[in-house]
Amino acid sequence: MKLAKAITASFIALGASSTWAETVRELHVFLPDNATWNTSTPLIYEDGKAHELTPDSDHCGWFTRRYVDENLPQEAFFYMEGDDQFKYAIGMDGEAGYNSGETVSPIDLDGLFDNFMSEATFAGSLYFVADEKQAAALPSDFAGWYVDRPNIKGRCSYILATMIYDTDASLHPAFSCYAAGGEGCQAVSGTAAQGVDAATAIKAIYDCIGVTTGLVEDTLDKTTKKPKLSAAGKKCFIDEKYFNQLFNYTEGVNETSCFDIPFTRTLKGWDFNSDEFVVPGLKTAVTGGFFPVEASTDDVIKHANASQKPLPAARTKRNAEGPIFYGTKLRALDPTEQIPLINTICNGPGWDKGHDCNGMFADAAETETFIKSINSTIDCVFGWSCPEQAPTNWPIYTEGTETPGGIGINGVSRWTSNVGGNGNGGRNHHFCSETHAQFKYKKGARFSISGNDDIWVFIDNKLAVDIGGNHLSAPGYVDVDKFLPNAKQDSIYDIDIFTCNRRAPSSDLRISTNMLYMDQNAGISLESKQNMEEWRRTGNNVYKVCYTQNHNGSCVPQVTLCDTADFPITQKPKISFLFTTDPTGKDPTKTLISEEEFAANPIQLDSIFDVSNPARPVIKEKRLIESLAPGMYYLIIKIDDEQATISFAAKSEASIAERRVALSSTSAFSVMKSGAQEITITTEKPSLAKRFAVMDLNGQVLSTGKLNSIDTRVKVPTAGSYIVKVGNNTKRVNVR
Repeated sequence: MKLAKAITASFIALGASSTWAETVRELHVFLPDNATWNTSTPLIYEDGKAHELTPDSDHCGWFTRRYVDENLPQEAFFYMEGDDQFKYAIGMDGEAGYNSGETVSPIDLDGLFDNFMSEATFAGSLYFVADEKQAAALPSDFAGWYVDRPNIKGRCSYILATMIYDTDASLHPAFSCYAAGGEGCQAVSGTAAQGVDAATAIKAIYDCIGVTTGLVEDTLDKTTKKPKLSAAGKKCFIDEKYFNQLFNYTEGVNETSCFDIPFTRTLKGWDFNSDEFVVPGLKTAVTGGFFPVEASTDDVIKHANASQKPLPAARTKRNAEGPIFYGTKLRALDPTEQIPLINTICNGPGWDKGHDCNGMFADAAETETFIKSINSTIDCVFGWSCPEQAPTNWPIYTEGTETPGGIGINGVSRWTSNVGGNGNGGRNHHFCSETHAQFKYKKGARFSISGNDDIWVFIDNKLAVDIGGNHLSAPGYVDVDKFLPNAKQDSIYDIDIFTCNRRAPSSDLRISTNMLYMDQNAGISLESKQNMEEWRRTGNNVYKVCYTQNHNGSCVPQVTLCDTADFPITQKPKISFLFTTDPTGKDPTKTLISEEEFAANPIQLDSIFDVSNPARPVIKEKRLIESLAPGMYYLIIKIDDEQATISFAAKSEASIAERRVALSSTSAFSVMKSGAQEITITTEKPSLAKRFAVMDLNGQVLSTGKLNSIDTRVKVPTAGSYIVKVGNNTKRVNVR
């Protein structure tokens, strides 16, 4: 008996839940490996109650739910945090269910385990492949379900590209080195870099020691994507000229390169932590610290931008120190925000449940006093005060070196690397970074960042994190729900991150977010249901078409435009539409409404399609679905070399078939010889399939064209036999 039949019979026969006494049962699920699920915290909803799933650290893309001496649920499905309407819920049919618009079909886990336990290799675990493409490629008696783990993997890491502007204190007056008694690498008399008076440069540095807010304007220009110095910011940067050099290539001041920041998946999202990172380019690999330009050479710089002039002075090594950990209580997760407690301490534009950190994080002693004053339970702030609270596997070094393995009185929790010393001989400090990406908004979105020195983050072109100044590693946090109160679920928003390491000897960067693994790809993005009330009332779906232009390099600021009026006059792309039964849009024989027809008449099929405003196409989806014969249909949107697809699944429902004449079925036709080298295609009635194709007997397309109202005459190359295709129907004709 087939397994599917056995399970179906069991579902009917089972009247009560079975109890797996003193037994462990595990459910392992491979969720869809796409942007929607990879940017969300997955949950399982069991008999009316939500439970978290645990990422399987040994099997990328898999999540686990463990049951110990529990009744197994009879109604369960998977969904993502923030999807309160269960729009993307996954049940028995996997991803294919919601892709075809079906209501989620709950999973009877109790029945499934009961039936699969008779399998020879069953060992207490079931494996569910919810990813539609992966499941389709795997053999299974019961689609998507297995007693042995299929050999598939998902995405557990991604790269965020950032532009690095590398300079040095000898080249730019806003950069310096901490040293006892003064700034160790900035002129103390005469002139500083670029001829700035030394006293003026030193004052600007000291005026902005510690977290210094308000240095940049709170709005980011959506076209230039560069922060602007505020009036108050001149106290730190002397003049707008010097500030603008931070994030713009300036010959003789900096050199640019592209650096890939690697993110890894965690239980709550995606993280990068420089404490655990080994930067490329070091002579001796050492863990910890964010120094992205250790691998710079003239060739690397020229490869990044052939038009720039390499600047070896920007790669000057300075004395450096490694990171230090926070105490155990500060590393513990905040119970509400689910991020380390230290990250919630400072208020900012995107967070108001912390404290005013302006002027804080200037030095260790003052910072410890500040943090303990706002939370009396904190017994340790920085790890040098509590080495016993070091995280698991935190390396210990011989004091004054980069050599791991120090013990006893010579063992310290951070490395030291001095210019001219052993190991790497210091680090290449003094650089700024600029990162541009997008994320798809979902309820519960959070963004956390910490590091030194200046950090400014803009979300939807509004300042969300403002921790400028020369400071120890300081935290910034954004409750995106509150920061963007009018954000639409699944809509696309920009995130722009600017940082500067302006003062040696340390450099750290940590980013944690449950938002999108931030997309830097060019292309088309679609947002549906722009008028939710209209959609619910009539089924008319208004789409928003956005286009991210490709600037031939992921580090280059990208511009995303969602209105044709926003495109530069000289760069207005053509937006075209194609309605077809071919998901690739490449088969002309499956075209139902061509690009040319949409261009000539943007209102098609009795107003079912209205692309008069190509950036806001309107589709009467309810009418469309009811009018189509069963099958899959695709509206393909093209801009430049990119394309995006809207899919429509027409159901096989007798009531609909009886009620309407399916438009695509009206492609019934006849074909006959009408001349020496001519055939005539006659359609029985007006046809949705307005185009034809003539093929040889090997399927090679010889010609395509547009059908006339009734009779269409077509020339053929020679006498012989041909296949004529109209819509999904084909007929053979002999020309003798």
